[in-house]
Amino acid sequence: MGLTLLCGQAFRWEGPDASGSFRGVAGGVRWELRQEAERLSWTCSAEEVRGGSPAKWISHYLGFDDPLAAWAKEFQDHPVLGEPLRVLKGLRLLRQEPWECAVSYMFAQGLSVKVIRHVISKFCAKAGSPLATGGHAFPEASQLVPFTPEVLRPFTNNYLDRADRIIRMARAVEAKVISLEHLKGLPCDEARDALMALDGIGPKIADCILLFSLDQYSAFPVDRWVLRAMKRHFRSVRFLGAGEEAPTRTQYLKIVRRARKELGPRCGVASEYFFLYLRLLEDERLRQELGAFLSSPLSPKALREPLRRGPRPRPHRSKGSRSLQVLEKTLQKVAARQGKGMPTDLPLSALAGGLDLTRTKRRAEAPLKGVRHHVERRFIREVLERTKGNQSKAAALLGLHRNTLILKIKDLGLEEDYRRIVAERKAKGVGYRDP
Repeated sequence: MGLTLLCGQAFRWEGPDASGSFRGVAGGVRWELRQEAERLSWTCSAEEVRGGSPAKWISHYLGFDDPLAAWAKEFQDHPVLGEPLRVLKGLRLLRQEPWECAVSYMFAQGLSVKVIRHVISKFCAKAGSPLATGGHAFPEASQLVPFTPEVLRPFTNNYLDRADRIIRMARAVEAKVISLEHLKGLPCDEARDALMALDGIGPKIADCILLFSLDQYSAFPVDRWVLRAMKRHFRSVRFLGAGEEAPTRTQYLKIVRRARKELGPRCGVASEYFFLYLRLLEDERLRQELGAFLSSPLSPKALREPLRRGPRPRPHRSKGSRSLQVLEKTLQKVAARQGKGMPTDLPLSALAGGLDLTRTKRRAEAPLKGVRHHVERRFIREVLERTKGNQSKAAALLGLHRNTLILKIKDLGLEEDYRRIVAERKAKGVGYRDP
């Protein structure tokens, strides 16, 4: 239970104290939880929680009815998830209230978990209703409607725009322009799009809201920790070109689709295991804080060579040699499409001007980067000449987007050649499709 409450899903729990108890506010009431072996004892500050039994509410909140054991058994030997499942046995997803979860993650952007807890505590003290047993409930949407962005600015890392977005979302929820609970019944991708229609919510925050409060287990939040794990173990993600901290929106959606394919419809649960496992490898203080709750210690090998260091180099196939192989295949495809004038078995050395392309080490006759530049330049120029300067047709033959081709023409110094090709076509008075 300690891993579940303190891992960074929710931000209103603290502990354990000397007696091993965790204290926090959830569902508008104050709780004290204590785990003894497989038994949970709890104390609640109210006789009812959201109109129902406290025991039933806290069981649902802690995810006790979630078939986690069956899912963990299925992936216990998985090459990526096996080690996190072994170390973080018992980690569950909390079922938070959608409004609280949405606002909390809007506050959380760019902040550490420790800072987020402090900020949320101050925010609740400012705007929430006081509880009889101490502390404050999380503010409802109606309580934020009369606020101005200047009032919330101290809680948003001094971002006035973020404070304004939270207030506008509160007004939209209060006016029933959007119903967060309704999103539970939508397909995951549609629910994400609906959340992203709200200003200030991107794909990662939307997936966090869906996963931690709306029972959408195929939502896959991709932060820097999850991105590092995906890039390390999945080649298709590695070649997307995403940065170290955050992918673009298009890259994000491709990573989510890859995760669903590899990890199944409950890939969101796997993302939380990735997130916490890599944080433990990175942060010694977090290891000390959560060490008592780990089912088994982190392996020395994992600590020496954490996943965050990125993919290992491949000794027998360099990046350069692979690029040349892809280029040769592309050359053959273009020749096959045109069907004339260019033999399909044309060796790369013919385009490379006699350079030796069989050696990929530093002592080769020319650096691979220079060889690729040389080959690409001559290859693209040949395709432009055959298409009479038609960029769209040339891009289609090369398998590139037209904008990418334009950038390559500039980067490879082909602008003069391109202008010459177009001028010759115009001088002859022929169109793109003329022979």
